[in-house]
Amino acid sequence: MLKMPMSTARTRRFAAVLVLGAAVSSCFTDPSGVRRGSAEVAVDLRGLRAMAQVANDTTSDVQSAAFSIYLVSGKSRREVASHLFTASDLDAASRDTGTTTFTMVFPYQSAADDFEVQGWGFSAQGDTLYRVGPTAFSMKQASRDKNQASVTVVVSPTYVGPGRTATRLVITPRVVATTEGKQTSVSAELRDASGKVLSSPSFRVRWSSLDPAVAVLRNDRVGNVVGGDQSGTTKLTAWFEPMNLWDTVSVVNSVLVGELRVVSGNSQTGRAGTQLAGPITLQAFSATGKAPLRGVSLTVSVSSGGSVKPSGTITTGTTGSSNGVATFTWTLGPTVGQQTALVRIPGGASVTVTATATAAASAPNAP
Repeated sequence: MLKMPMSTARTRRFAAVLVLGAAVSSCFTDPSGVRRGSAEVAVDLRGLRAMAQVANDTTSDVQSAAFSIYLVSGKSRREVASHLFTASDLDAASRDTGTTTFTMVFPYQSAADDFEVQGWGFSAQGDTLYRVGPTAFSMKQASRDKNQASVTVVVSPTYVGPGRTATRLVITPRVVATTEGKQTSVSAELRDASGKVLSSPSFRVRWSSLDPAVAVLRNDRVGNVVGGDQSGTTKLTAWFEPMNLWDTVSVVNSVLVGELRVVSGNSQTGRAGTQLAGPITLQAFSATGKAPLRGVSLTVSVSSGGSVKPSGTITTGTTGSSNGVATFTWTLGPTVGQQTALVRIPGGASVTVTATATAAASAPNAP
C-alpha cells in the first residue's frame, strides 16, 4: 500500500485525545461532604488535519475552533463553559514542539459530576469543517494529587465539511506524458457512492510526486505537473485528506540529451597495445544543461584496432556520485600516433575522445 503524503508544518489540528486537567483551586467541603470549586479542561488542538481552502493558500482550513463543556444530569444537558480558539491560538500550537494545551475553566460541585466536551472547527468563511465529540467524562475518572486532578478522554474528530459524502477520488487523465519543463494540468474529482461528481469551491486536494526529478509540482495544492530534468516514469498522487481518499497515476517524462561531456581521461598518452592509465569518464546533459542525465545508453567505437571495457553499451549512473556518469577503460590499438574513441547516443549527441599511442620500448642489445 502506498504511504500517504505527510502534512506540512503549518497544518492546523485538533486533538484525537483531549487531556482534561481539573486543577482545583480555592475549593472547600460543605457540611454534606460535597466538594465544590472550579476545574480546568486542557484541550490539545494538534490531532486533526484539514486542507487549504484556496489554491494559493499556504495555511490550512481550520482558522478557529470552539469548544464547550456541558454538565449532564439524567436527560438534561447544560452548557457550563465555552471558548473560541482563534487562528493565533492554533498557530501557537503548530509552532510548539512539546505538549501544547489550551485551558477552559468550568465549575463543578461534586466528584461524581458527569460532563461532556464537544468541539467544532471552522474555516475562514465560518463554515463548520469538523466536529469533535460530544464525548463524556466524569470527575470520578479524575486522578488527584493534592488539589490537582486530571482526566484523559479519547475522541474521534469527524469531518463534516464539503466533500463529506465522497467515497472515491479519481485523477484525470489516467496517464500523463510530458517533457522537460512542460506543464500539464491534471484534475481530481470527488465522487460519492453513486458515482456522482461532487463540486465545491471549499475543498482542495493535496498533490505529490514520488520522484520530483522526473515530475515536479510547483504548488502541492494545484494539479499542475511539470516535467523534470530526468527521463523516466514516476507516480503522481492526489489526496483528499479529510476523508483519507487518494488516487495515483503514472507520469512519463522525456528528456532529450543535448550534450555529452568528457569529465576526465581525455588526451592521455600510453604505449600502443596497452590500456591507458586512467579510465574515460563522461556525463550526459539535457539541452538545458541543468543536470546530468541518469540511465542514458551510450555506445563506444575505437580506431586503430583498440578495444574498450565494458564493450557494447554503457549506461550513465542513476545514484549518488555516479548520477549521470558513464566510465570505460580503453586499450589502445597497435598503431603509433593519435587514436580516437567515438562515444555516441544512438540517434543523438556524440563526443570524440583522443589518446596518443607511443612505440613500445626497444629490447636491450644482447652482449
